[in-house]
Amino acid sequence: MTQQKVDFADAATRHWQDARTLHQKSRWPNADHLYGLSGECALKAVMVALGMQLDARGMPPKPYQQHVNRLVSEFRTFAQRNGGAHYAGMLPNQPMFAAWDISQRYFHSSEVAESQANQHHRDADQLKRILDQARMDGRIR
Repeated sequence: MTQQKVDFADAATRHWQDARTLHQKSRWPNADHLYGLSGECALKAVMVALGMQLDARGMPPKPYQQHVNRLVSEFRTFAQRNGGAHYAGMLPNQPMFAAWDISQRYFHSSEVAESQANQHHRDADQLKRILDQARMDGRIR
């Protein structure tokens, strides 16, 4: 099996699009899950653009091997230290993805409400704007 190239920006866009499709069909649990993955990939794409090195498998260093509910605060610090303070400044002051957890993929479908999916849609949208700004800035193709 050949090694696949990690592309966080492409993955962020793909997860975002699929989340939106599921959200429009009231498929809250999977939409919510993909919003979180989209946000995580968006942040990691910007971190790579700011100089974060990945290992041979495409994984970030240990402190950044986090899911979105924990990665937002790591992103803020990383961006501020690596020439991306304006990206960190695009983050809201309130917590993001507070009710999101990677293990929700195992939950019963009734465990994720529409209101939660709506909040995480808003959170993912804010992280997507950071990714879009990095693209407009020419840091990401």
